[in-house]
Amino acid sequence: MTADQPAPRGTSLPLQWNWQLHLGLASGAAGLLTVIMVVGRPVGWVSVVLVVVLAWGLFAVNVWIRRRAQMIRDGRLLWVRRLRHWRSYDGRRVRRVDEVTTWSGICYRITDDTGLRALLPAALFAGGHSTVLAWVLDLSGDAVFDKQARRSVVHLHERGLLDHHSARFDAEGRALTARSTTVAEPGHTGSRTLGTSNGQTDARAGGTETGPSDVEPTSPRLRAGSRPHTTEQT
Repeated sequence: MTADQPAPRGTSLPLQWNWQLHLGLASGAAGLLTVIMVVGRPVGWVSVVLVVVLAWGLFAVNVWIRRRAQMIRDGRLLWVRRLRHWRSYDGRRVRRVDEVTTWSGICYRITDDTGLRALLPAALFAGGHSTVLAWVLDLSGDAVFDKQARRSVVHLHERGLLDHHSARFDAEGRALTARSTTVAEPGHTGSRTLGTSNGQTDARAGGTETGPSDVEPTSPRLRAGSRPHTTEQT
């Protein structure tokens, strides 16, 4: 993870909410209440006006901070800006993903291979959750997802937002698509390892066999799907 980086190239994800509408409504309500207090001048109206102005100012600062947030995925790097500086995160170094609830909504805290943690404000952006989870699933085969993050992966997969990723995890919380699963082979002394991306590789006691996705058949009959000692009649 690196900090204080120059602005990356690319387009940021759109913000999840319409800040102009929220700021306009808050300004209108604060202005209306201030006018009522000034015209009517009830007891303690000055204190009420000061509280309204202070609340509006805090809300405006919050809107300004959220409006400056940006998130860009550039290959293996995820770029995030919260206030002023850009920070980049390498997906290959992520080792843990924890789902946390913040004032902005559901976000993700990642931990890299050095133990450093960072909070990714996925809730601020439209498509932020699927972008962060797909980024980790694509690049890190050792990342452990906590229970809430695994539920989010399953939910987004059911909605079709993570179609190219499996929603299955092992007992430790690692995605099965990023690791190979070793199972016992009945009738053999060895074990059989099922590959997850480039075909199947069987490790048995007599040696190693490569599955059909790794070996191109050379015989025309095998390529056509006929048996080795049978001639197909057309």
